[in-house]
Amino acid sequence: MIVIEYVKKAFGFVRKNPGILSSLVLLVVIPVALYYNVKTTVDAFTRNIDEIVQSQVFAAEKMLGVFVTEYTEKEELQEKINAVMDANPDIEFIEITGSDREGYAPIASMVREGQQMSTDTEKKMQDLSAIAWNKNADGIGFDSNDGGLRQWNVIKPLHNKEGEAVGLIRMAMSVSDADELSRRAQEQAYYVLFGVIILVLILIINHTRMFQYAVLFGKLQEIDKMKDDFISMAAHELKTPVVVMKGYAELLQQAASKLTEEQRTDRLRMIVSYADNLMTLISDILDVSRIEQGRLVLEMSDESPYPMIQEVVDTIRDSAEQKGLVLEYENKEVAEPAVVAIDTKRLRQVLINLIGNSIKYTEKGTVQVITKVDKIHKRFVLIIEDTGLGMSAIAQRSLFQKFYRVKTEHTEHISGTGLGLWITKAICEQMDGDISVESMEGVGSKFTITFPYKEAKKEIA
Repeated sequence: MIVIEYVKKAFGFVRKNPGILSSLVLLVVIPVALYYNVKTTVDAFTRNIDEIVQSQVFAAEKMLGVFVTEYTEKEELQEKINAVMDANPDIEFIEITGSDREGYAPIASMVREGQQMSTDTEKKMQDLSAIAWNKNADGIGFDSNDGGLRQWNVIKPLHNKEGEAVGLIRMAMSVSDADELSRRAQEQAYYVLFGVIILVLILIINHTRMFQYAVLFGKLQEIDKMKDDFISMAAHELKTPVVVMKGYAELLQQAASKLTEEQRTDRLRMIVSYADNLMTLISDILDVSRIEQGRLVLEMSDESPYPMIQEVVDTIRDSAEQKGLVLEYENKEVAEPAVVAIDTKRLRQVLINLIGNSIKYTEKGTVQVITKVDKIHKRFVLIIEDTGLGMSAIAQRSLFQKFYRVKTEHTEHISGTGLGLWITKAICEQMDGDISVESMEGVGSKFTITFPYKEAKKEIA
């Protein structure tokens, strides 16, 4: 399961950053290409070495065949073979045989000390001797491996002046030196390959880091722009209520005696309303600071969430009705009792923000507050659903980011800081809850919050 999770994360990272695919392709293609090139080169080198050794063996046996015909005495042949063996340390075995009715009888031979021909090699030597004799061949060669050492074996017929086969030369030459040379060449080639692969890996890692830095730089630029937008917006949001409150206060100061009681009350209500908006903005900024510094302290307690939800709905209902919207909520405290570990004050803040946003971004229709008790997963579910403007899938991915605001032609005139949903998500998660959004442009949005719950104790009548 852990491996699967890592694979999913890796695929997710590649999907979000397709530019890294080039690095992954290089990581696979370059080492494979280098390995194939080295292996092909080494194999070709080994084949060339074998061909050279074969040529040397056949040449040596041909030369041996020339002088063998000049010696008829067995002692002379043996001395000459001994001299050849002493002068050529790679030759492991030489044998001169003649033919008789019983087979091939050795005339002169010498085997280097410590060299022993295996049964399989001896049998193959005998079989090919018959072929070389009967077909009057120029020579037959094969390789063998006796005692862990590879050698080339050659069988060549000897002819008299009339061209008739009168004997055989059988010789074995060690190719251990050639094999050692080939092995060293392979080692050197693979060392070079290993070094190149390491170099490629370093380059690719650096490339990946540069790519990550580019992505990070892009994100930093985006955040920097969002901060600039926030500062501009916050300055406007702070200035607007201050200017309005100052205007109403000056009006009351200058013309208090000329205004009716109703007019004075209306002005004071507006001052209080803008003061509340100002306090909300200041509170959001302070909450951001507390959350980022880990100083947001929650006062958790096990409580039924229903009374607080009802209180928030009743408080904010007037705002919905002023826009001609219907705010619906069915209290299910009796039907589905539940106890949730929450900070009532902070959950109230979350609900006010979510329901307030639904009202703000809904021109007509309804805003519904729905509660459910998921007994299977032991979660208390709170849903705020509206028939508002909705948002695109791209906007939904960034919705809970700090300073982010959905920008369309329909939202340009709607004020906001871009902090509310980021704060809401942070508070929900700190209360061990989750928040998600489903939305469709022109249809509406649905925010879902879930918290672990405990079954409420039933009172005994």
